[in-house]
Parts: sequence; structure tokens; C-alpha cells
Amino acid sequence: MSSRSTWKPRSGEELSSQHGFEEVPLEAPPAESHPQERLCFIVADGSTSDGKRKDGAKAEFVHTVPEEVNRMRGKALSAAVIEDKVVISYGVHGCGFMWQNGFLLIVDLKEKSSKNVEVELDCDSPNFCAIGAKAHALLSNGDWIHAVGSIRQGMTGSLYDGKTFALVDALTKPRWAKLGVEVPEDEKSQVVIDPATNTVYVASTNAQIDKVAQGRVQPKLENHDILCYPIVKTATFRSYKHIIILHAVIGQGYSTVVGLIVPYCRVSKGEMIMFSVGPFDFVAKSSFFTILNACLHSSAMMLVCYSFVVQYFYICRPNVLMAKAKTFYTSSIIASFYILLNWNVIIYLCFCPQENIDKGLAETLNPNQEFLRERAILAISNQYFTPLSSFLIVEMFVILFLVGAVTAAAANRILLKIRSDMITGTRQKHYANIFRMLLIQCIAPALFCVFPTFCDLAAALLGLDIGSVLPIIISITLPTFPIFNVSILIFQIKDYRGFVFGCFKQVEKKTSTVRTNSLPRLSLF
Repeated sequence: MSSRSTWKPRSGEELSSQHGFEEVPLEAPPAESHPQERLCFIVADGSTSDGKRKDGAKAEFVHTVPEEVNRMRGKALSAAVIEDKVVISYGVHGCGFMWQNGFLLIVDLKEKSSKNVEVELDCDSPNFCAIGAKAHALLSNGDWIHAVGSIRQGMTGSLYDGKTFALVDALTKPRWAKLGVEVPEDEKSQVVIDPATNTVYVASTNAQIDKVAQGRVQPKLENHDILCYPIVKTATFRSYKHIIILHAVIGQGYSTVVGLIVPYCRVSKGEMIMFSVGPFDFVAKSSFFTILNACLHSSAMMLVCYSFVVQYFYICRPNVLMAKAKTFYTSSIIASFYILLNWNVIIYLCFCPQENIDKGLAETLNPNQEFLRERAILAISNQYFTPLSSFLIVEMFVILFLVGAVTAAAANRILLKIRSDMITGTRQKHYANIFRMLLIQCIAPALFCVFPTFCDLAAALLGLDIGSVLPIIISITLPTFPIFNVSILIFQIKDYRGFVFGCFKQVEKKTSTVRTNSLPRLSLF
């Protein structure tokens, strides 16, 4: 059944053509809203595990962020209410739309004011592109969780990033803390954060409901001694802890080995005696400690280069390091192994104990050098040089030159980046602190490892008799390298110093054992 109707104008006048339009005046609504006109609406109504529940909301105008505050004309992407203040994360249009992880808009609901604040960034900050993280949650302690997103690759591409981050101290000193939860890549998965239980739920549409994966948003608490606590527990330097630990381990090993070695140099008839090993005089043990000492020396020098290269990528090329992290670390291990192998072959061929040199030395010992008679002497002699050893020595000098050049270039680029106009405020301060930390780590091995050996070589080449007192003083001083290194490191950097003092205060209050069943403070300071 169908019906037909004919349209006619309301005025009843006939139009001059077959088709026409009627002008209808419209009145625009007022530009401002009144309390009686604001809407209250229900957004959810249903049953839950604890009974019937309705969630409602009310739309109410509070404040407009002025242009002088929102200087970059940011568009809001996510927000959280903390202590009557709205913390807004936003993005800006530039070369595409990009989320700004270094800035926040904070609106005071009581004062009806707003401000733009800068977030302290480091290598543990999220690098999500486009609209930022896909999942957010505000925990009861005020930490704002951002989980799962994409990072830019090239001009138009992107890569999945399942990391989880927390914005801590948003109202006072906002900064990012990387959490231990990482969501596996699954295009069809849904990520939900439950702030009541501090749990990240990852549900895939291809899986049954009983296969929902969950991970606690809770960093693991590790037990370490008081000197290791600052290395592991300080969030600001978390990404550099492996460098610090390597320096500390090499320093401990060097201090142990060098206690058995007394530097001594003598140049005579093309022979150079470097140092002695004792108190034993077995050739096998002497060779072992010689090679081990050489490994520690070369490792200290390579760590200087490695530290600056890693810091260069963190500050100047973070996207390259994140995209090719495995390749970078694998190539670093291969290069280090090759240099150590090359150095050890040189030491074995040229610096192992030589009986003829030992006999020649015994004939020329001064009264103050009698302590060397019972020790195995490690020396280099031109009569034991071979084409292979000569080639390896030249190759090693080339490698050392390249290592020094790379270190100098990386340090120069880091300084240029820190002094750049684009790096200001807290980021510049953070990078400067890291650079200072690297200088401390590099100066310590130079003072306690390289410098004494260089002095011995200079004395030998100049024909100076260093006697027996100076070698003993050096052999006693060198083992203090790890103590000086760790002490300078802790008391030079504010974050480490504050944490150590906090540990001492806890010991004084007899609260060394603390058990936590809920989520601890994610700021880790």
C-alpha cells in the first residue's frame, strides 16, 4: 500500500518554476551557557559483578585556555584530574600531527586558571607519535599511566611500541618513568588498565575470555647492597646503569690483579722490561696475570669510547638506537671481542716472560731493586719480534687511533646538542648531568690505570731510575681505583647522593625490611 503527497509552500504562493526553495530564518543559540541549560546525561547503565550500576556525567563550562598559554595551539588528546586540577596531554600540527611528550597543560578548576608546563625528558621517556598512547589510567597515588602506541619510522611509516610509562609528580615536577610491563604486538588486541587493581589487561578478539593476559604495573624490587642501590633504583640514570656496572666490575678486577704486579721499567740493548709479577715466579701464572691485566687495561679504554657512543645515540639519534638496538649492541660486542683478542695476542707474543731477559736483569740489579729477583719479569725485546707481531702492533695503534677519534667526535656532538637552542630547561640539565657522569667514568680509569703505565714508559725511554719506592706507592694506589670511582660517582650526581643518604636514614630508623603488597611509588626517587 502506497500513498502520494504533494509539497506546497507554507505561504500558499505558487513558485515560478517547477523546483524552488523557501527562505527560513534561523536564530543562533546564545554563545554562553547557563546552569539551567547544561545537560546531565547517563553514559552507562547495566549490571556488574557488584550489582546494578549507572555512570553519569554533566557537561559544564569552566575555563578557556588562552592563546598565550597554549602557545603551540595544541589539541587535547587525553586528560586526568589530579587534586582539582586537569592535566591535559596534547598534540600539535607540524610535519603531520604529533603528540607532545615534553609539555602539559594544567587547568586549575578552583582558580579557573591554566599554565603550560615542561616535562623532564630522558631516554626512558615515551616516543609515541601521532595521538600518543592508546591506553591511559590514573592510579590512586597520582601516577598517570600511558601504555601502547606507535613510534615514527621515516616520513610516513610507524612501528608498534608496546611499552608502558608513568607520568609521575605531574603537578610539581612532571617526568616519565618506564615500567616493566610490555604488551606484545597484536593488531586485534585491546588494552585496558584497571587502576583499582593496578593491572594491565590485554585481550585479543581471537582468544577466549579465559586467555586474557594480565601484567602488574609494578616494578620489581631488587635486593642490592648500598652501593648498588643507586645504580639499579635511580630512574633518571636507569638506561646507563649497564655502563656504570661495567666500569665498576672492571675496576674491581683491576684492583685485584694490580696488587700482584709492581710496575718497573728498564731499557737496555733493545729490551724493555715493563713490570714484574709476584710473589710467585711460575711462568704460567705470570703469563695469565699479564694477559688478564692487559684485558682490564684495554677494556677500560674501550669503555670510554663505548660510553660516549651510547650517550651520543641517546641524545642525538634516539630513533636510530630504538629501531636498531640489537644491531648496535651486537656490533659493539663483536668489535670489543676483536680488539681484546688482538691485544691479547700482542701481549702473549711480545710481553710474556723471557728467560734470557731475566738472566740479563739479574746481573744489573741495583741494591734497591733486590725485591725483583724473586719475581717473574715481563718484558718486550726486539729479538723476539716477528712479522706477525709487528703487523698486530701496527694494527693495534690504528685501532686505538680510531677509538680515540670516535670518542672525540661523539663527545663533540653531545656538547653541540646540549648547547643547542632546541635543548633547554630540564632536558639540558639532564643531558649535562649524564655528560658529567661520563667524564667522571673516563677520567677515573685514565688517572688510575693509564697514567701510571705511561709514566713508567716515559721513565724507561728517558733512562730514568724510578727505584723501588715509587713502584710500591703505585702498586698500593692503583687498587683504590674502584673506591674512588664509586665514591666520586655517588657524591657528584645529585640523584645518587640523595638516594644513598635516604638509605642511611632508613638504617638509622631500623626500617631496613619493608614489605609492600600494593603498587609502590613509581617515581623511584
